[in-house]
Amino acid sequence: MKTSLMSGLMKSMQSSACFGALIILMTFGLPHEGFGAVLYEQKFTNTSGANVAVNSVGWNSYFGSNAAQWSSNTTVTRITTGASNPNTDPAGVLAYVSGEAAGTPSVAAFTGTFSSINIANSTITWTMGNSATSVAVQLLVQVGGSWYVSNTPFSNSTAYTGTTFPAASTASVLQTLTFSTAASQWSTFTLTPYTTMGVGTTLTNPLPSSSITGIGFYISNAANQVARLDSLTITAVPEPSTAILACAGLGLLLLRKRGGRLS
Repeated sequence: MKTSLMSGLMKSMQSSACFGALIILMTFGLPHEGFGAVLYEQKFTNTSGANVAVNSVGWNSYFGSNAAQWSSNTTVTRITTGASNPNTDPAGVLAYVSGEAAGTPSVAAFTGTFSSINIANSTITWTMGNSATSVAVQLLVQVGGSWYVSNTPFSNSTAYTGTTFPAASTASVLQTLTFSTAASQWSTFTLTPYTTMGVGTTLTNPLPSSSITGIGFYISNAANQVARLDSLTITAVPEPSTAILACAGLGLLLLRKRGGRLS
C-alpha cells in the first residue's frame, strides 16, 4: 500500500515537472516567429521635456480635406510630454489638438512608412484616450503604394484628459484590429499632401497584399477636441497548427528525457 502510494506520488511530481518545463519552454524557449512576434512598434517616445513634432519619430501629420502637412508643427499635431499608457512605457503621446488654432479642421491623419512588413495573421493594437466619445479613429495601412482606411471606426466609451488617460487601466483604453485583406474591412483613402485627403468607397476586391509599407490613423469628428494615441503595435498571431506542432515536439522531447532518467 505504502509502495503504491509513493509510486503514484512520484509519477504525479514527474508529470507536474514535465508540465512546468513545457510551460517555461513555451514562454521563453520557442522561436518568437511562431508565438506572438512583434512585427512593428511605435511608442511615440518624447523625454525632451517639451512638445516635439511628429517627424521626430519619422511620422507625418496632415489635417483638413486639403491635407495640409504639419509634420514639423508642435501645436496642433505633436508628440506631447504626457505620461504614456501603458504607463510603464517612456513618456510621449501622439496628439491632435484641434482647439489649438482657430478654424482647425475636424479631420486629421498621422502616417509612418517603413520597409515592407508582411502582417498576415496579425493583430494591430494601440491605446487611445480622446477628450470626447464622439472622436472617431480609423486605422490606415499603405499597400502597394496606396493608402487604405479601415471601415471600423474606433472611439472611447468615456472621455479622457491628459491626466486620466495614463492613469486608466490599459485594458479600458486598448483598441484592437485583427488584420485581414478582406474587401469588406477596407475603403480607399486619398492622401495627397497639400491637395486632398479623404475616405473613398469600400473595396470590391481584397487588399492586393498583406505586406504593408505604412501605417497610421485617420481622425474625424475632432473639432475643438484632443485625440490621444499611443503604443501602436503589430503582433503576429501563430497559426493553431504551428503552436500545436511546436508543443507536441516539446512534449516528445520532455518525455524522452524523462524516460532516459527513469531507465
